[in-house]
Amino acid sequence: MIEFKDAVWKAAKSMKLAKSPLVASYNVYDIKDTGGARLVIQLKAPVKIISESTLAPASTTPYHRLVFDLSKI
Repeated sequence: MIEFKDAVWKAAKSMKLAKSPLVASYNVYDIKDTGGARLVIQLKAPVKIISESTLAPASTTPYHRLVFDLSKI
């Protein structure tokens, strides 16, 4: 679970990832009391985050994006 303070989630609020070897699904919930978004990721196996980065808005996607590179433990 990851909480993003003062963030607005613009992507799909939930998704099943049948073809992913590590991630089964994710759901995003609005944080009512403090604002922001809560990302809950269901994993298929134990993982570690090997890198993380941000992507600036692009011509086809006007929002900032977070990227997590996961590896099976």
